[in-house]
Amino acid sequence: AVSQRAQDQHHDEILNIRKLNRTGLTEVTLGPKSPIVGKRVKELRLGDDTLMVSVRRKGKLRIVRGETILHANDKVTIFSEKPKADFLENYLNGTLDDSELPEESLVCNREVEIPPESSIDGKRIRDLSLPEDCVLVKIIRNRQIILPRGDTVLYSGDIVEIFGVDEKLLEAESNLVS
Repeated sequence: AVSQRAQDQHHDEILNIRKLNRTGLTEVTLGPKSPIVGKRVKELRLGDDTLMVSVRRKGKLRIVRGETILHANDKVTIFSEKPKADFLENYLNGTLDDSELPEESLVCNREVEIPPESSIDGKRIRDLSLPEDCVLVKIIRNRQIILPRGDTVLYSGDIVEIFGVDEKLLEAESNLVS
């Protein structure tokens, strides 16, 4: 389970991400008849342009991992392009099959390792200048996953996953390694 402070920070991050122009977070409540109830997240075919971020179950926030098993009435938070949001809700609740999901996408993700002489070594995430429509979604440090917050400090050797509009990812990567 995640503490109340972490839940509040997660909610703040959701609000910040929702300000992105072409991408954003969608919350979907899984119905009892959803075909994905009982499945692991890694079994879903959401596409490379979509990331399931969290699950709220019985009032508790859980961070999604590939092994997370989904339950009826889970409220899942998904990061994707805005036009895909309606398709995702219908797909997750069984009124669409995955062959009807849009194939064309502007959104993708990328992992970037912070090099030793990077100007962002020792900087907080809130002090970075990531381009609009890009968001830092995960940090791997010493084989541990860290969920990024505004006050999280980045260090050389960190592997960060960024998600966003394809045309802006190159700019974001450049900012992270410069």
